[in-house]
Amino acid sequence: LLSHPFVSFPFFLLFPVLFFATLFFEQERVRITLQTAYATLIGFAISAFFWLPSMMERNETLVSRILTTQLADYKMHFLYLRQLLYSRWDYGGSIYGLEDGMSFQIGFVHIALVAITALFTVYTLWKTKSYKKVKTELVYGSLLGVAILMTTFKTQWIWDRISFLWYLQFPWRFLVFVSCFSSVLAALWLMHVAQKWWYPILIVI
Repeated sequence: LLSHPFVSFPFFLLFPVLFFATLFFEQERVRITLQTAYATLIGFAISAFFWLPSMMERNETLVSRILTTQLADYKMHFLYLRQLLYSRWDYGGSIYGLEDGMSFQIGFVHIALVAITALFTVYTLWKTKSYKKVKTELVYGSLLGVAILMTTFKTQWIWDRISFLWYLQFPWRFLVFVSCFSSVLAALWLMHVAQKWWYPILIVI
């Protein structure tokens, strides 16, 4: 909240997915719920000097006009899935459609490594018949899917109904989480091959 409000806002949507997915796979649900609630309350409390006045007094400023209208209108900045696979690098900004002057590409390396993790996940599920063996992959895969969808026109109905998201201006801010979750997934498959003799060579490469 203190470092970057426009990143913390979308996290409020992704956090319930992480929380309930964790509860689904864990046994000590009461303990996890209480610890999470305590940490959340402490976090909101120590940062209240910043977010509480900004929420309570936003009608006294030009925030709503500046951040939600004209070129800052979120409806102009949704992405197409193809832009996540490839979009050209340039020196412009974000505009409506496919002719943006900036790149939103996730990256071929990340995509390839996430695909490898997906294959390992499917193989492990087929071999062990246990979701708990791949619970981390399933949780972060779900989060990655939600983050990707939130950048596209497919979820405009969500943006239309949750007004505080309008202040983000750009749905592609969710790419912060796409890069984070894809990096986690890209590394997870290494856990499956950590005992292999060629593992140190792979790390060096």
